Amino acid sequence: MFARSQASTISRQYSNAPPPGHLVADDKWRGHELLSHLKGQVAVLLESSLSPVDFYLFGGAAVVYLAEADLLECEKCSERLVRLQKMGLNGVVIGERTHLSATYFDQLQQQAVLNCGLNIVPVTGATDAARILAVIVKKATSQNKANPLEDSLNEKVSWDEALLKGLCTVPGLGRIKAKALLVKFRNYQGLCKASKQDFVPIVGQKLATAVFNFLHS
Repeated sequence: MFARSQASTISRQYSNAPPPGHLVADDKWRGHELLSHLKGQVAVLLESSLSPVDFYLFGGAAVVYLAEADLLECEKCSERLVRLQKMGLNGVVIGERTHLSATYFDQLQQQAVLNCGLNIVPVTGATDAARILAVIVKKATSQNKANPLEDSLNEKVSWDEALLKGLCTVPGLGRIKAKALLVKFRNYQGLCKASKQDFVPIVGQKLATAVFNFLHS
């Protein structure tokens, strides 16, 4: 069951620090399939006027969710990212990278990471996003960590899996080579700063070009 805070003071308290095992969702998500997928995994508190944030997670992350339709409106997406950055929170962007939105997602990814310093995670849709949100909340709850994104490389399972999934969309790359790139360059910022030649020893000349074009298209 989804609860809604009754008092505004309680609402703000939850938004800044949801209880263990919880996330706070903006009321616009009421009835959305994403929340249905979260049932039985994490408890959801519904609150109004969280914009530009869509979800606050236990563990400190403030999440902006950009659906396929949102990504097609580049200017509005950019404005939301800037607003999130100015809030000074542990901002995370989850975006639906689909056949239709791939180009827009890649452009936004560069802005989020390089210009705004935000983590960005590609998903295929609401089911995928719900799984990632649930993993982060559960992990933060079980470890009682203020920020699960600060774990070591091997422990950052959910976010690294999402980045790995994005790399695997490069034709011919495959999970093993994608994982090797992630181990070498550690995160999206590291991958973007690398040159094409930096990728060659790991994936070969042809795939190095494909990966570089994917990151900078």
